Amino acid sequence: IGSFKGESNEESRLIGVLHKAQNLFGYLSVEVMDEIADAMLNLRESSSKKAVAHKAIVAKAVENMFERQSQKWEERAGKFLNQSEEAKLKNQTDRSRIMGELSEKAENRSENLLKIGQTVKIRAEQRMGEIQGKGPNN
Repeated sequence: IGSFKGESNEESRLIGVLHKAQNLFGYLSVEVMDEIADAMLNLRESSSKKAVAHKAIVAKAVENMFERQSQKWEERAGKFLNQSEEAKLKNQTDRSRIMGELSEKAENRSENLLKIGQTVKIRAEQRMGEIQGKGPNN
């Protein structure tokens, strides 16, 4: 069965395993078919668990990426706000207003990135729950 792991189509994998078993034993007894069925279900379950683990890792990496980008925009918002305050002290009203607007836009961008990251995380968790919820008979 291990030699057929790379086969993406379960039916093709099963047919290959059955042919190999028939060549080994001459015929397919009920006992042999039961063993093959158990082994195929175990393989399917193992593959499913690996896929869930991989998706969890990817989802966390994507969430972290959005958090880092959000932090960068938060830092930019702070810098713009500082520049706005400095301009206000120098009576540079237009510059102060523009820097204030840029600070607000950067803050909004930061918040949006966090929301996107959370949405990606929630969707990934839902999908992983669906995958984990599937039993060997599904």
